[in-house]
Amino acid sequence: MQVNTTQLTEIATLIGEECVRVAYEAVLSLLEARKAHEIAKASHALGKVILRIVA
Repeated sequence: MQVNTTQLTEIATLIGEECVRVAYEAVLSLLEARKAHEIAKASHALGKVILRIVA
């Protein structure tokens, strides 16, 4: 797999313009990584579990 910045930029634009919807199960902080793992492991949903990292 190779990184293609042009495609990534295009995808980000489509998401930002709400032309593409991203399905997610939950958004949790990095401190809740264990819970996120449990949700991902137990869930049969189509969405992703997102870990939010705040600098």
